[in-house]
Amino acid sequence: MKRRMILAALLLSVLLTEGCLLEIHPLTEEEQNIIAEYAADVLLRHDENHVGAALLSPTPTPTPEPTPEPEVVPSLSPTPDPSGNKGNGQGGKEEDNTITTDLNGVFGLEGLEVYYDGYMETTQINSKELSFALVPSKGKKYVCVNFVVSNTASIRQEFDFSSMDISYQLEGASKKAMLPKLTALLEDMQFLKVDLPPERSVTGMLVFEVDQDIDPDNCSLIVQRGDYKTVFELY
Repeated sequence: MKRRMILAALLLSVLLTEGCLLEIHPLTEEEQNIIAEYAADVLLRHDENHVGAALLSPTPTPTPEPTPEPEVVPSLSPTPDPSGNKGNGQGGKEEDNTITTDLNGVFGLEGLEVYYDGYMETTQINSKELSFALVPSKGKKYVCVNFVVSNTASIRQEFDFSSMDISYQLEGASKKAMLPKLTALLEDMQFLKVDLPPERSVTGMLVFEVDQDIDPDNCSLIVQRGDYKTVFELY
């Protein structure tokens, strides 16, 4: 209440001052309205029962901040190998399921035994089933790899190697793969087909045409069927 009296006195002094000013400098009607509005506003702002104009004024709605979009992390794709395969997402390398075994493990036939029986170098192959001799190209020679094929079962068995999808390749010091020639020889291991009584054997052979300067003692033969593989050095 005391504050109201002080404010009223203040307003009265302002009005009296205005009166004095009017005698010296007459105020326009617009200036008088501005002073009256100011005085009324001062009284209202200090009135405890009055809700200030600031509270009645609409609160400005805050501008919503845009939600940051989640950062997109690119997924790693498997690195393709030189052949174009994508591999397994770890360096682009395919898992190796090769099973290393011996010759009999590669052929995988019960009652069949196959073993290596040395090699021979030649520049001509003669055979009774051929009407002509096999001769290598100029600057080449033949390396004939020999095998023994045996029926170890107690019954007669027929073996057909042409249907077994077995691959052969010869590798020298340069690691260059050399494939065997396709011949019409009966003992050619790629197409060998025999009917063997129990405990009987036949010879088999692979013929490779190689450069004259290749030393077979520095070569290895790789024989593989599916995941089964064997590698051995010639001697």
